[in-house]
Amino acid sequence: MLSAAQKDQLIESILPYMDCDDFNAGGKPYSINNIYYDTYTDDLITASLQKPLYKEKLRVRGYGVPSLNDNVYVEIKKKYKGLVNKRRTSFELGDAYKFLETQQVQDESKIKNKQVLEELKYFLKVHPIFPRVFLGYDRFAYFSKEDKNFRLTLDTNIRSRRFDLHLEDGAF
Repeated sequence: MLSAAQKDQLIESILPYMDCDDFNAGGKPYSINNIYYDTYTDDLITASLQKPLYKEKLRVRGYGVPSLNDNVYVEIKKKYKGLVNKRRTSFELGDAYKFLETQQVQDESKIKNKQVLEELKYFLKVHPIFPRVFLGYDRFAYFSKEDKNFRLTLDTNIRSRRFDLHLEDGAF
């Protein structure tokens, strides 16, 4: 956790070595909004808090406030021995909700990553999940000028809720 002054000082000190993400136009943060899914008894987060060697979670991620026709990502975030791997594919938001509820895809030709779709179907078969929490934040992201694989993100204005779990309703 950084104070606003510490954040500003950190950004000033890294700018000679890092470039701002293209989405941070004019030095402004961009908004990320997520709906995290879990079982009714919160099995996925409970397991995650026990810090196992392997853990996974599923979320729907949108940038800004999407409409039901905008593209969002349905992704499984996996972590094994501290190494994070995200498996995601895009859906229109309305189709994402339908898929997560029914495991049926309206039009598979719209899905760009068929392998991830199969992984999502398997995840849904193994885990009876439902929308459980909204998590949104504003992000500043930076990439190393020397190593584009090194990325630093700073998230601000973090907000969450356990009701009205729809991305199209915005972040409040």
